[in-house]
Order: sequence, then C-alpha cells, then structure tokens
Amino acid sequence: MRGLNSGWFYGGLLLKTILGFTLASSYLTSYFAPFINYFVESGFSDPYIYFQQNGTGAEFPYPPLMLWIMATPRVIFSVFADNQFAQLIIYRLPLLAMDFVILTVL
Repeated sequence: MRGLNSGWFYGGLLLKTILGFTLASSYLTSYFAPFINYFVESGFSDPYIYFQQNGTGAEFPYPPLMLWIMATPRVIFSVFADNQFAQLIIYRLPLLAMDFVILTVL
C-alpha cells in the first residue's frame, strides 16, 4: 500500500490521534466510560441489566461484542484507569485500530 508511506498519511494520523486523545464528546465521557468501567470493575457482570434497573441513562447502545472490544484496552491498561486523560487514550485505541482495519479493507 503506497499510501501508508506518504507524509500526508502520517500527518493525518498524527492530527487524528491528537484530536481523538484530547477531545471527547459527552457520549464517551458520560455514557460509554461509566458503562465500560462498571463492566470491568464488577468482574464482567452484565452491565446492561445493572444500568437498565438503575435507570442512570448511561446505557451502552452497542451489542456485547463491541463492549468486549472497548473493554479490552481498559483491562490491559487498568493501571492508568484513574487518570481521565489516560482513559480517553484507552477508549480511543480500539477505534483507531478499527480505522486501520477499514483502511486496509478499502
């Protein structure tokens, strides 16, 4: 793939990484992070039932496979989970990986 050796590619990747790791929507910080944190910290119990019963409004709108994909870096880098900036990085890693998968498929 010739495009991966381009300076434009690396510049775009750097810009995407900086913006993705520093800016976060309220969906990520208010909905996804508490849901994934509960899933990991509760020992992988069913967070869908917990959040539905408690009516917190922080339900994760994706199926369990996406929950596992998003939770994997959270488990691997759990030592950094207390730092909010580190959490943004941790939760963006699977999305960045999927961007590469889409790039190679296209």
